[in-house]
Amino acid sequence: MGMRRRIRTEVAGLMAWWPVHVPAPVTVLFVAMVTGAGTGLLAELLRNLISWLADIACLAGLRRGRLDYGMLFLPFAGMLLAMLYQRYVARQQYAHGTARIIRTLSRQRGNFKMGRWGWINSILTCGLTVGLGSSAGSEGPAAYSGASFGSAAARFFRMPRRWVRIMLAIGAGAGIAGIFKSPVGGTLYALEVLEIGLSTLPVIALVLACLTASTMAYLISGYTFSMDLLMSMNFNPHDLGWVALLGIFCGLYSIVYVWSKDKVADMLRGIRNEWLKVVVAGVGMSLVVFMVPAFFGEGMVMAGDLINDRFPDVLDQGIIPVSGDAGLWFFVVLGIILLLKGPLVAAANYGGGVAGEMVPALFVGSVAGYFFGMVLNTFCGCEIHVWYMALVGMAAILGNASHAPLMSIFIVSECTNSMQYMPAYMMCVFISYAVMKVVSPASVWSATDHDDLLDLHKYFVRSGDSRPQGQKPR
Repeated sequence: MGMRRRIRTEVAGLMAWWPVHVPAPVTVLFVAMVTGAGTGLLAELLRNLISWLADIACLAGLRRGRLDYGMLFLPFAGMLLAMLYQRYVARQQYAHGTARIIRTLSRQRGNFKMGRWGWINSILTCGLTVGLGSSAGSEGPAAYSGASFGSAAARFFRMPRRWVRIMLAIGAGAGIAGIFKSPVGGTLYALEVLEIGLSTLPVIALVLACLTASTMAYLISGYTFSMDLLMSMNFNPHDLGWVALLGIFCGLYSIVYVWSKDKVADMLRGIRNEWLKVVVAGVGMSLVVFMVPAFFGEGMVMAGDLINDRFPDVLDQGIIPVSGDAGLWFFVVLGIILLLKGPLVAAANYGGGVAGEMVPALFVGSVAGYFFGMVLNTFCGCEIHVWYMALVGMAAILGNASHAPLMSIFIVSECTNSMQYMPAYMMCVFISYAVMKVVSPASVWSATDHDDLLDLHKYFVRSGDSRPQGQKPR
């Protein structure tokens, strides 16, 4: 007991000494580096927890052409355990991490806390949800965990309230950088999705935190990228025509994807009883995963197979096992994945679980691109590199699902180490984004009163002046 009291006294003395003797800019950069290192460690903890639970769920034990009846209850069990943990242990909800971060940043008062032990509770609940089979992602909880860590670190060093808010956003960006091993992607997440206005020193701190987080995750994981891209080809300008057509296809598909996801979310929000909600969402999730095991978890193994032009072995399992001969059932299963992925992501997030929505967009983007290329090759006699379409499709669907095209370009290029395909990414992403915005201009974050640049432009147009309010003409 005496040792604990002595440690507390020493820490209190250090915290009283620090702001007096250490310059404020040094404190900002130091806290940013600490936030990045801690968040990168948490991101790897989440990734390993999901992998460990997936192994326990016997995913590796699935046999070709056979059914795994454990899938009939494991996803439901994961969502139920996550709901129970939030309800009775953490006593706080951790779903919809990005939306919660945006709401916290928009507060005018308060200390910008993210909840007691939020940095670890979001990881545990996401591990239970995704690790046991729910078809969703891990980046939202990683961002929430980083935001909670950044807020706690800033308050520990007794930084002013304004800097606590900034460190919260920096921690969220570091979480994205750590989970994708994408420092530029994490930086753009804070700037493009959270839309937090930063001056020079905060931007430097943000970049430092994202670099530290991605480096920490890179070192712990054994110097590997998030997805290994083994394919390569020389740049051919003629391929950009197919890329442009893929952009149109991805833009139209994104409308269906977001619409189906929103419909299921509205249905689950209408269920007031939390127990009934988790039963409906969990049982539905388990049935679909049992019939099509490709929906199990994040799906990044299958996405890695598609971008490397390998037939995913997971498609040989389930109710409709298919082979790699591009027969009718092959296209049927890919179509089922494209149609049901959005509703399953909504079920995981609104049915009691804790998960993210960006990783599923990467997965379904790879399927959409592969489907597009295979249809043209099989039925139109084209000779398109289908792995290339799958790779570029990942960036397009991610940009549309998150309403952050710049972030999506760098996340895909960094997590697959494929910067050489930047022209294709840019063309496909922006064409796809433009097609989607023409039909469905509202942002996915509009429910948080936080929309993207197109709606900001419309505001200026309605006001009769394209200059921001208060800016005088020269």
